[in-house]
Amino acid sequence: MTTLTTVQVTEQGIFVPRQLLRNLGEVEVVQHRDYVLIKPKNMTARFKGFVHPQVTVEALHEDYEESLLEGAGL
Repeated sequence: MTTLTTVQVTEQGIFVPRQLLRNLGEVEVVQHRDYVLIKPKNMTARFKGFVHPQVTVEALHEDYEESLLEGAGL
């Protein structure tokens, strides 16, 4: 569910209503060129069990190592 909320821009910065952040716990702010993202600091803990992986951790590590070798031209 997406909710559109208006925030207040002041001389000190942007005022984000507390109720928007109440269930997030500790947050981090990620700044990109075109936008700023406020998200829970530990997304893994927040969504644990929500997504079920189709590959093993070992397979992910192997794929990562192979991609590094390919990138190095080996």
